[in-house]
Order: sequence, then C-alpha cells, then structure tokens
Amino acid sequence: MPIRSLQMAMLAAGAALLGMAQTNPARDAAIRATMSELSREHRTYGQGDWNKWFEAQAPFRAELRTRISAVKRRTVKQPVAGAMDAELLKSKGELPWYVQVPIPFITTDDMDGWLEQRNAISVVSSIAKWFRKQNIDLIFVPVPTAMEVYSDRFVDSAPADHPASPQLRKLLFEFLRNDVETIDLLPAYLKAHQGAEPLYYRTDPHWTMRAQALAAHEIANRLKRYDFVRQAGRGAPRFRTTDRRIEFKGFFNSLLTPEEQAGANHQYVLRQVATNDGKLHTAPEGSPIVIFGDSYSSYTEGILAGTSIDGLVAAELNQPVSRVTVAGHSADAVKEFMRDPDLRKTTRVAVWVIGMRTIAQDVWPTYNFPNIP
Repeated sequence: MPIRSLQMAMLAAGAALLGMAQTNPARDAAIRATMSELSREHRTYGQGDWNKWFEAQAPFRAELRTRISAVKRRTVKQPVAGAMDAELLKSKGELPWYVQVPIPFITTDDMDGWLEQRNAISVVSSIAKWFRKQNIDLIFVPVPTAMEVYSDRFVDSAPADHPASPQLRKLLFEFLRNDVETIDLLPAYLKAHQGAEPLYYRTDPHWTMRAQALAAHEIANRLKRYDFVRQAGRGAPRFRTTDRRIEFKGFFNSLLTPEEQAGANHQYVLRQVATNDGKLHTAPEGSPIVIFGDSYSSYTEGILAGTSIDGLVAAELNQPVSRVTVAGHSADAVKEFMRDPDLRKTTRVAVWVIGMRTIAQDVWPTYNFPNIP
C-alpha cells in the first residue's frame, strides 16, 4: 500500500472511531498508535509499500521452503494417547528449537491472496463490536509463533532485527483498521530474542514464562488507562512472585531421537504468583478484567500452579484478574461470554490471548449474534 493510501486508511479509521456512538479516546489513541508503528515499519523496510517489503523477503521464504521440504514425518506410539506424528523443523546451532511444519502463512508467496482468505479479520471485528454493545472493551493479543521470533535461527537469509513476514504485520494492521484494539508483541520479542532464557519452549509450540511475562507487562500497561486499575495500583501490595526453575520436556519430546532428547534443553524458569498470605494465585470470578483465549492463556498452569498469565497481570496491577480458557477452535472462548450474562455484567475489559497460528492458518466460524454456532 503506498504511503498516501496508508495515511488515508489511518484517517478513515480515525474518522470511523470518532463517529462511534460511544467513544473511548484512550482506546482510540492506542489503536492509532499501533497503526502508526506498523506503518513506520512498512516505510522503513518496504519504502511505504507492503508488496515491496514482501518481495524483499522472498529469499527468506525460498530458503525456508527448501528446509521444510527435507523434513520427514516423525511417528511415535504412546501407551495411552496412541500414535502421535508430526513434521518438525529443527533450528540450527546448539540447543535447537523444534517447530511444527508446514507453516503456509509464513511460506506463502501470495500475500494478497492469502490475506483475502483470512476471515479471522471480519470475525474478530464482529466480536469486538458485540463486546462494545455489552459495554465491554476488547483488547486482542495475538501471540507470535516461534518462527516469527527466531526465524534467523532457522534460515540464514532471515533478518535478525526486524520481522521476516510482512504479511503477518499487514494482517495486524487490518485488525486495527477494522477497529480491533490489538497489542503487538513482536517488537518486544524481537528485542528480547537474543537473551539466554528462551521465549519459547524448545520442544513445544508454546511460549515460556519470559515471553508470557513480557506479554503481561504490555497488557498491564495498556490496562493502566482505566481509573479503577490505577486506583488498585495505589493500594498496599496484594501479591508476591517467586521464580522457580523446573524441568519441562514439552509436547514434541517423545518424537525426538534419543540423541536429540539428550541434546535438548529442558530447564526453564516459571514465575509463581501468590497472595500475601501465601496462597497460590487462582483466577477468581467476578473481576472487571477477564483474560480469555486458547491454551496460551493457561498453558503454564498445567506445568506449575500459579503461573498463568492472569496471575502475572494481577501482580502487575495489584488487582485480581479472572480467566476463561477454552481448548477449542479459534473463537470458542467467546461463547462463554454469550452464554453467561453474569460474566458480561461484571466484565469491563476482556483481553483475548490467542496464538498467531490459529489466527493466520485456520478458517474461522462465522457468528450470527446472539446465536451461538
């Protein structure tokens, strides 16, 4: 998109926001600020043209496709779950990551065609409108994939200091342009990805505590625009945190060879949140802030109690945070809000945490509110 067209899109989005029956200046400003940062990226790396930026990353995608084409399917028999199989791409260097492939949303050479098929944009936009009718602000938090963050560890031609997949940056821009307040985690992750503590488990597709804590900080900062949040922050501290080192072998570990398992790093740090009386944090009901979404919103809780993202946000804000997690397809967690009028009455802000793979790859069900599919 040329610079002038991009500016016109931002102005149009701003005009649409101002024309809403119920405006929220802080929310609207957050949308414009994120759009502005994404437009800065596309001016810097694509001279103001998304397609130029996309074309500049063609060598990265070609090299990645070549590596993926050599991947062989791994299969293992498990006594309880039965056979498990997957195609795993191994990163280069010591202490590798394993990423499940194919990943067509990254390897595609047709950005425009791929974007046209992303019905998540219209579905999430309609959900955001439905939330506003319930007097609930929705904040959308896509979790980048490990390939977006560590692309330079898998492919030599990938840039180490800026995004390698412009199509996913444009996808975020489209959410914002369609009036979906979105937190962009990728810039913070790219700044942190050279650190010793990884942002993603090396043998599992989910984020580590380090990535989750960065996300919690970004979410907390966004929520501090609300008076009730700032007021809670001025009170006496209600939570304390403790870092604990644990061993976690991850979902893919059983698919690795014995040599790969021996060479994998399974040591990670998790942060437990507890109340001042020593009780581990459990998401309460009835908080005005609700974090909901897929497995990213609660995955670490299954590894060590008191470590999910709602607890981290609660500790940052000094305020309890509720959580709704549904292990299902795309927007399934939204159904809990549709079914539960009490949840809608108590919620003022809903924070939707969901993996980018689900957003960028899946076909989403459409919603005819208030009917539940």
